[in-house]
Amino acid sequence: MACPLSKTSLVQANLHHRETASAQLRKWLEVQRTSIALIQEPWVGAGKIKGRNNLKGKLFYSSDHDKPRACIYTTKYICAQPLTGFCSRDMYAVDIQYTQERRLVVASVYKLKEDTPSPHDLGRLVNF
Repeated sequence: MACPLSKTSLVQANLHHRETASAQLRKWLEVQRTSIALIQEPWVGAGKIKGRNNLKGKLFYSSDHDKPRACIYTTKYICAQPLTGFCSRDMYAVDIQYTQERRLVVASVYKLKEDTPSPHDLGRLVNF
């Protein structure tokens, strides 16, 4: 499915598992019609990512883990599909197909300072 070509806003945020940071991001997303948020360390409680009250978009994250450290939020106007080969607790990637010839791949990646070099999955995604 292709998305209508439009201007897209993108934000990246490490929320440090904080409610206040999640609220600030939610406020920004409420006024953006077509936006993507690449999120690291989301606020998580009871195995669910919290802080999205009243947002009508889609949240992508690995549900295989109780505390995902990377996720992507898109507004309902963004047509994104997960790239399942690049989805884990610490990385999530989606493919946005604007037209048959134009696409955008975005990823949210959580990386510890101690992870040197970068995780193998990140290298595979860059090569993809």
